[in-house]
Amino acid sequence: MSHRASEVHACQGGKQNVEDAASWARQAWLSVELPGDYPWSYCEEGPKSSVRSKTPGHSRRTVIFSLRPCASVAAALAAPSTLKARDNDDDCYVATHGFSYPDKEQYQRDLMDACLADEAAVTGSNLWGNKACVAAAASFRNIWPSTVRGLAACKNSEEAQLDAQPSLNYDIYASIAGDCAWADGGCSVTEQNFIDFIYSTLSEIGSSGYPASVDTLISSGWEPILKWAASGDELPYGSFNDWLHFS
Repeated sequence: MSHRASEVHACQGGKQNVEDAASWARQAWLSVELPGDYPWSYCEEGPKSSVRSKTPGHSRRTVIFSLRPCASVAAALAAPSTLKARDNDDDCYVATHGFSYPDKEQYQRDLMDACLADEAAVTGSNLWGNKACVAAAASFRNIWPSTVRGLAACKNSEEAQLDAQPSLNYDIYASIAGDCAWADGGCSVTEQNFIDFIYSTLSEIGSSGYPASVDTLISSGWEPILKWAASGDELPYGSFNDWLHFS
């Protein structure tokens, strides 16, 4: 089980009930998970603080609290945007290291560069209003929307979380699915639509790189999205939009 209460001074001057630490965390808009039926007793002060069970019959279990001075909690309560910036710093770090792995092809890096160069998309927190951002996210299961948003957070410390990003621009969706998207009831994106979308976006941004293999593009890009969406062989707008926000 994951237990986290970042920057919460859970213990000061001796023993303190762990529920108080959890309360501090919740007030500071931080994530903390404590099992409701487990008899936690107290925490001990130190660079890393441990919460230990002292109830007979229960095995010794420890949860780590990262501590800073209590002033940091007060600052966090006064400035939630600071916490958001810190979260975005973490997301930037994870995305940067993930995207640096050699499993990415040059064309995917070109798509990401074009995405991040769009100030309106990045600083305006409207990633899915940019074709290159959508294409970069969709091109490979080891990129996906979280990496695009994480790299955008490197440039914009106030970047909105995925679930708070605006919906996929329907003009972009229609450019992928075709004119049938404008008909009553619309239509879904097909595998061929997906392939054409990636290649046409690369052409639009002036990339000289292309997927090494269409088969790989399908197996590592298109099919993982369909599996997540559970939408059969095609991808309707609602499923595509949900994937961009919740995958």
